[in-house]
Formats: sequence, structure tokens, C-alpha cells
Amino acid sequence: HVETQSRGYRPSNPLDTVIEIVDGNSNRQTTCRQPGDTSTNFTSACLNDDISISTSPFSADSALDFKVPGFANTATTFYVHVLDWRGDARPDMTYGLQVSGLVAPLSIQSTPLLPAARGLSYSQQLSGANGIGAVSWSIASGSLPPGLTLSPSGAIAGTAMSDGTYSFSVQATDSGSPRQTATAQEVIHVVEPVKITSPAIWPDACVGQPYSFAIQTSGGLPPLLWGFVSNMWVVGINLDQSTGVFSGSPTVTGTFNGTVGVNDATTHGAAQQFSLTVKQCP
Repeated sequence: HVETQSRGYRPSNPLDTVIEIVDGNSNRQTTCRQPGDTSTNFTSACLNDDISISTSPFSADSALDFKVPGFANTATTFYVHVLDWRGDARPDMTYGLQVSGLVAPLSIQSTPLLPAARGLSYSQQLSGANGIGAVSWSIASGSLPPGLTLSPSGAIAGTAMSDGTYSFSVQATDSGSPRQTATAQEVIHVVEPVKITSPAIWPDACVGQPYSFAIQTSGGLPPLLWGFVSNMWVVGINLDQSTGVFSGSPTVTGTFNGTVGVNDATTHGAAQQFSLTVKQCP
């Protein structure tokens, strides 16, 4: 906020107070907001010209809200002119203020994008750091997997339709004046969704004897993470969460039913009901 006030004591000779903000080439800036404007837009010309009223002592006030544009170490000059009734500047009332600030350059956070499972919903949010104001996003080169789109807000979403590895470059643009841009190379792998292919009825186990059964899958992208979707417990046998191997030595007989699930690197998963019979063997 820039504000000035001038006072005079000759009503017959009005004062005219002018605030003007220019760049290093004496070009008037356009990133100001006039007094009384409460919006978040700083898009008006950086000039405010107020003529004094005829009172004694009479005064002329000028004010501007100014948004400093530019990159790091950009210098901006404020010129405050006080003019007499003829429009002549009073040299002893002309001031210059030099302002500079550090603005960290816009950057894109380099977190690898999650892979996508073909035919299933996908959503990832790109993220930038620093810069000025709102950041808009676009594809600079390459292309997204078919079925996915990038919104101006940086959301990659949709349903990937074709397997493959897709490389592309994204560009972030901030709202400063001048605008800053940043680019980053990204990759999205699209794979077949993970499925459990083992039969629903597992091989029988014998009480008191070692048992091992590896649950089989197709598709997906490692690493896989296994677990029980519904409560199921065979005393003496455990499920390895990283390998999908169900092993141990059961201690009781019976038929046990449950649901096993698996998630892959796409964060999607699959589940299957199963049945295991533990019997007394010779």
C-alpha cells in the first residue's frame, strides 16, 4: 500500500497529488488496485491523481495498492509527484522509493506418479512450489495415456484404456507479471489390473503336517500386498503378506472359508473367496 498526503494554505492555488509506479524503463505498471477496491485483482493502471479540495488548510491525498511483479531482485520504483495549480511539479516534493524482494522460482515437486490399472479409475494431483498466485498446468510435450486428461488445476484423472509406458512433460505457469514457468518430465505406467487366478477351493491340508499353498495372480504391478478381507483363521497356518504364500502346520480339522485380497502398486486390488479343508490324514 502506497499513500501520500500534501497540504497547502492557499485555496486559490490548489494542489494535485499524483502517485505513479513505473518500471526501470519508466513504463507505468498495471498491477495496482485503486482505493476502495477490495477484490484480489491487481490489474489497474498504477496511477492515482487526486486534486485538493478548497478548504484551509486544504489537502490532496493519493493512495494505491501495488503488487510487486517480477522475479528475484526485480527493482521497482515508486514516484510520488506533487503538482501545483499550474501542473508544475514541485522538485522538493518528488520522492523515489526503491523496493526489491526475493521471489523463489516456481518449481514442480518431483514425486513419481502412480501407475494406472487399465480400465479402472485413476487420479493424481500435480503439485508446484513457490511462484506467485494461482498455478495453471498443461502438457508441454508427449501425451498422457489414452483416457487420462490433465486439468488446468493440475489433476490427472480418467480411466486409462491402453497398456504401456507413457512419457510426457508437464508445464506449470504462475500468475505473476511476468509469468514464471517450470517443466518436469513425468511417466505413467499402465498395466493390466491384478487378478487372483488360483481356484476358489484350495488343496486339502492334513492336521499336524506342513502345508504350503502359493496364491497365484495375473497382471498388476509389484510390489503386491496380501491380506484377509474377511476374518478367517486356520490355527497353525499363516499368510505371508508379501508373497501370498499360505503355510504352516494346521492343528485342528475342519473346513474353513474366507476371502483373501491383494493390492498392487496401482493401489487397486482384487479379492477372492476360498475354502480350505483340514482333515486327519494317515
